[in-house]
Amino acid sequence: INREVARVAIIMSKMGGDHGILMGLKSTEDQTNFAYEHAVKHADITDQVRSVLELNLSDEQRHRAWLEEQLGIE
Repeated sequence: INREVARVAIIMSKMGGDHGILMGLKSTEDQTNFAYEHAVKHADITDQVRSVLELNLSDEQRHRAWLEEQLGIE
């Protein structure tokens, strides 16, 4: 995942500087948030796994919120 984030950041920086980098990172965060949101809804996971997924989702939501703040997206 880190390689993909770096690759997206490089491509976006060439297209739009810092703003492009932040947009590329937000795109990655959107995908990650979607994946965690989907995963926590699975009925066939244990409470322990769900707890870890919810904790990770919360962390990813915080990342996305910071990016949105930097980009002026509310």
